[in-house]
Amino acid sequence: MNKLKYRMSVFYRDYFMFVDHKGFLYLEETEPKNFTSSIKDARFFQFFYKNLTKNKTGRHEDYKYVSKCWGEFNFVKVHSTPIIYNDIQLLDNQWKIIAQNGYSENFEANQLFIKDNLLYYKVSLNDLEFGILSTDLAIKLGDNINECNTFRWDNNVYQL
Repeated sequence: MNKLKYRMSVFYRDYFMFVDHKGFLYLEETEPKNFTSSIKDARFFQFFYKNLTKNKTGRHEDYKYVSKCWGEFNFVKVHSTPIIYNDIQLLDNQWKIIAQNGYSENFEANQLFIKDNLLYYKVSLNDLEFGILSTDLAIKLGDNINECNTFRWDNNVYQL
């Protein structure tokens, strides 16, 4: 008896996204790119960033990052990095560093570093390496940084 074998064709639905220097997320073809045209759905952000990794798919290699959702792939280009931190808050006796997209993690001052005269923070999300601090947050923390690139936080001094 001959068995008929079915071969499933896999069709992917690809979306192309862009994260700007303030951390706003857009469909790439959106014009103009401003707050009103950015994606703002909180549930989408949670899912999108939870699944965001470096693009190792072998497809659309000019997009450094990808967020997978079943058969859908959100390929992402960025201005500098997909995570833009814009606030730091004391919540439940723990400092949290908060990104534009709602992603947050416990703030550890030893994870800050300077590269190309910009302030970065090491990210503990998937295989992402670092996020950048927004200009406003860098200014807010700037009073704690001296000319020797040391950072004073909670009575401790850290080398940046």
